[in-house]
Amino acid sequence: MQNNLENNKKNRGANPKFSYLLNGLIDCTCCGEEYRGIYRPSQRLNAYRCKNAHRPKEIRTCFDSNSINIPRLDALILKILFERTEVIDFLKKIEPKNENLNELDEKLLDLRVEEKKLERLIQNGRRMLFESDGDLSKDKDIEKDYYTYKKNLDRVSNEIESIISEIEENNHSNRLSRINMAVQGYNTNLDFETIKAMVHSVIKRIEKGTTVDADGMKLHIIIIHFKGFKETISLTTNRNCEKWMFLGQYKSIKALTEDEIQEDIDAIKFMDVENKIDLTNFKGMETFSVPQEIIIIKKEDTTDFNQNYL
Repeated sequence: MQNNLENNKKNRGANPKFSYLLNGLIDCTCCGEEYRGIYRPSQRLNAYRCKNAHRPKEIRTCFDSNSINIPRLDALILKILFERTEVIDFLKKIEPKNENLNELDEKLLDLRVEEKKLERLIQNGRRMLFESDGDLSKDKDIEKDYYTYKKNLDRVSNEIESIISEIEENNHSNRLSRINMAVQGYNTNLDFETIKAMVHSVIKRIEKGTTVDADGMKLHIIIIHFKGFKETISLTTNRNCEKWMFLGQYKSIKALTEDEIQEDIDAIKFMDVENKIDLTNFKGMETFSVPQEIIIIKKEDTTDFNQNYL
């Protein structure tokens, strides 16, 4: 009997590896947890769902999220990135904002200073613990500080890498180059991993939320953030995910000069007759436009990347 069990284990084969285009990109607006793809053909389940929302009730903290159909959400993302022009044109028209890079450069400089300071503290701690003539190896305070400095140095190093990556993303020529390479290189005959890499090269993250319309019907809302851009687009749909409507495009158009800032202030004061708006730290206006566009996802638009497992 034991031999049969062993043979069954050997002949069972590896578990299938399913393909989820947007894994790693979607965050739940309710709890901040990640949405992950789950595919169970026997249960007719093929959806991205919040990891937190499907934990046991005793430890669950997310009660306001809904799963969303994988093929239709994938089709929407592929359509707005590679087939329709509204979103890509919107991004290409955005002028580079040097203040974004200046802020990142300042953060990077501060982190470099902190990095050097921690390196000196670690070097001193190592000398005191391991190279000193006196027996300081049992000094718990010195030992504790030493390992705290090392832990902080790891954190700072990771932050430096992240800032450098963000500077590259925000570089105007780099971000436009990423978009052009993805859009021009895309075709439906590409393999899944290549298509996924193209999507992830343009999209930084997707916020997924839920709201209720006037009739009490639950609606999906997604907010798409793009790499190298502060601008976002928002869309909504019902639970069928077949008809998507643009909720709006957020675009930062902050003033870059003192004269431009003053023009914005004068415009706000003209509209704010009761002086309710605090302009103390005002740096310029931002806009939220609402394009009157509807995107229909038909059955022929969808691609089930896991269809081989049906």
